[in-house]
Amino acid sequence: MAPRRAAAGPCCSFRDKCLCSWVRCCSPRIPSVAPGRDYSCVPASGDDPGAWSVLVGFISVSEGNAVDFRLHRFHVARSGRVLGRSDDTLEVVRGGDDIAKGGEMEPPQILSAMASPSPDGRSLFLFPIQIEDRLRPLQLHLRLYASDNRKITASPLPAVPLGPIMRTRPIAAANDLWAPCFSDHVGPPLSSTLTMKRLDKDAGRWVEVDAKNKPHVTSPPPGEFVGRVLHGYVVIGHVILLSMQPSHVFFTFDCSTCTWAEVVTTETEKNRYIPIHERAVYVEEDDTIYFLSSAVVYAYKLCQDDRGQYRMAPPTLVDCICPFDDEGYGFLTHLGNRLMCAVWIGVSLRCSCDTRHVLITVFRVTGSMSNQGHFFPKGIKILHSTCRRLDISPSTPITSNGEFCFLQEYEEFNLDASMPLEAMEAATSLNVAEPSVMLGCCRFKILSPKESLSNPKYFFIYFIFYCLL
Repeated sequence: MAPRRAAAGPCCSFRDKCLCSWVRCCSPRIPSVAPGRDYSCVPASGDDPGAWSVLVGFISVSEGNAVDFRLHRFHVARSGRVLGRSDDTLEVVRGGDDIAKGGEMEPPQILSAMASPSPDGRSLFLFPIQIEDRLRPLQLHLRLYASDNRKITASPLPAVPLGPIMRTRPIAAANDLWAPCFSDHVGPPLSSTLTMKRLDKDAGRWVEVDAKNKPHVTSPPPGEFVGRVLHGYVVIGHVILLSMQPSHVFFTFDCSTCTWAEVVTTETEKNRYIPIHERAVYVEEDDTIYFLSSAVVYAYKLCQDDRGQYRMAPPTLVDCICPFDDEGYGFLTHLGNRLMCAVWIGVSLRCSCDTRHVLITVFRVTGSMSNQGHFFPKGIKILHSTCRRLDISPSTPITSNGEFCFLQEYEEFNLDASMPLEAMEAATSLNVAEPSVMLGCCRFKILSPKESLSNPKYFFIYFIFYCLL
């Protein structure tokens, strides 16, 4: 389905976000963007064709509890530019029913979903949670540039054996598929043993790994799910780092030795740990873990001491990509080298223009090197920031609820490098000249020049508005 373009309405809550809110919440390095107004420091003339497809998994629940799961897609060039135009609608690759039909299965009533990339990078493991509360894994074979309609085909995987009301987050690492699970409750007090299951492809079933140093964790209260205890994960080579509840608890699992280890943390009242939501990314060039919480980019450093004990300090706040911390949330993905892409969706933004807004930001982390050669992140350099739309028709943001399930990059292996850029997108609208709406809070700042001049952040906004006036 080709992207559908529609202009933002005259009363768009996203576009009317006050400029001073960007200055107050974000650093001066973060430009304000809105539908019709992108920021890019990448010249369009220097672009090559799209190098990555980025898949967005989203579920809409409309009136009458009608559930619709869809895969959306956009392209990113190697230069870091998001292809297409500002306020375009993301392409709908396949819907939940289409995916089921591709695998000759009954259309599932998907309530939630998780995803993990395959080791070869050419398929995606999808883990939809269905209405009967079962985890039914699928392997999606991606041929996103196929000429026919079978860009994505699905084949079933063995179901993950889980106890009542227990859930897991399957993870692809070290050329295998793993599923951290919890054993039966023991106690009192109630506690569980954290175990690991691995998909035995030859046997066609999940087997429990005979792991060493199995950790014991506090069990969730009756009626609560494992998702309340296991927040998210990141893969670092052959090691899986799990983010647990409470937020300062982390465990590692070494896939090569099948060994568990608890990470030593040092939380204080001033330095708190932030849980990893779903999936974080590890950038080898920085030796750093990055993740998005609300709209803020954080960084963790996982280290080993001389005795091999894992240690991790509280996270470093790198930067805030937008001032919409309460209206939605997002995920982060690593495209290649030091290039990252953050996608934020306004799942709670009841926009007056009746649009599900998407903010896409491609950036690199900036920082400094210590004398020992360790990288310390200090900010981000944005290459392209753009607003797009999510097609949830026939539902609307006002009449439906949504869940941003996952974000997954996919390198476009089959892309013809000689394909002209014009064949992939229409002319790009970059740096569209459109004045920001000056709200009352901005006028207050303009009428208070003494405060503005004393604060470098407000000096910037004062200068801009002075020029506009």
